[in-house]
Amino acid sequence: MILTNIYQVLCSLLGTLVVILTAVINFIPSIIAFKKNHPDKVMILIINALIPVAGFIIALILVFVRKEDRK
Repeated sequence: MILTNIYQVLCSLLGTLVVILTAVINFIPSIIAFKKNHPDKVMILIINALIPVAGFIIALILVFVRKEDRK
């Protein structure tokens, strides 16, 4: 009985850790954009927040493309 409760608590903590780690990884492009003071950092954050998986890829590309390069 006690081992079952410990197992449930550990599984719950592991699940919470996975969710937090996934959220942090998803927002890496936004973190990079704010650290580089990218001119489109707010747009990158919005894309990152609204479109989780594809937004990560789009935002990551936008982070490394300079505004001068897009003209």
